[in-house]
Amino acid sequence: HLLGLGLKEISPSLNEIIGNLQKNREERNHQMFELLAQKFSELSWDELSEMFPDTILGRPHFARYLVAKNIVKQNQVAFDLFLAKGRECYVPRTGANLDEAIVAIRDSGGYPVIAHPMSLFVSWGKLPEVIADIYDRGVMGIEAFHPGARNSECFRLEELGRKLGFFITAASDFHGEKIRKDRKLGNTCGGRKIDEKLIPEMDELVAMLKTDN
Repeated sequence: HLLGLGLKEISPSLNEIIGNLQKNREERNHQMFELLAQKFSELSWDELSEMFPDTILGRPHFARYLVAKNIVKQNQVAFDLFLAKGRECYVPRTGANLDEAIVAIRDSGGYPVIAHPMSLFVSWGKLPEVIADIYDRGVMGIEAFHPGARNSECFRLEELGRKLGFFITAASDFHGEKIRKDRKLGNTCGGRKIDEKLIPEMDELVAMLKTDN
């Protein structure tokens, strides 16, 4: 995943990419729902949509809906049984071209940041080469700290990122208390607070993101 931080003005190219991603996500959602509906006839797309009004749906919302319908007891069980990669109701996502997305973010006055690098599912032996290539292509920051990664992995990513020249960011991956109760806004891996103790240059980073290019 690629983040665009500090956007100043959305460029036409970024608008086009976002529009395509939204269209692809909507098509994927309908495909996953049809697979679920083949297994559970009581499911209703209208009911799902009404449960999450004015929201771009994703797999966490599907999981909550399955809990509400008493098909599973917990969100994670929905992923484990149906929605995780490789499960019978999973549909692969269609993303954007990395180079085009980098240019679109920078054309919008923003800073491209690679998100949760562990989700690249690349071995540690190959990860430095992969991350270095991402840096060379114009990505400026690396989200080294993420609640879905182990503490040791996060600090290792921080070390790698600094060595390559990235600025370091951290994430809560917070999507609302009802979506992931284990995620807390402002906290990252190991429950650590995202502050100057974790990222010493936090003030400088915030100032950079607020300053016009």
